[in-house]
Formats: sequence, structure tokens, C-alpha cells
Amino acid sequence: MPTTSIRVVGKVNGPLWFKKNIYYDDKMHKADVTWTNNHIITINNHTLNLEKGGTFSD
Repeated sequence: MPTTSIRVVGKVNGPLWFKKNIYYDDKMHKADVTWTNNHIITINNHTLNLEKGGTFSD
């Protein structure tokens, strides 16, 4: 019997073709996203400081 995973993945675009995964959470159906400023983002109650390289993986 096949199974599927539902997950939320957050990526930010960088210069040229560069992309960075900043958020990865299995078994999530949606993402609540709030930007505090240009460097701080909150995704599903996990606050990430992108200026300091913040990421989240569950």
C-alpha cells in the first residue's frame, strides 16, 4: 500500500540560482508565516533569524 508524506518546506532565494532551505517540518498541512523584519521570520511558532543562519528541521 503506497503512503505519502505531507510536509512544509520553506526556502529563501539568494543571488543567481542559489536557494537555501530554512524550514522543514513533516506531517504539516499548512504554514503560518509572519515576517518581523527583513531578517526575522516566524513559521508555525518557530522564530528564525536568517541573518544569523537560522533554520528549523523536525
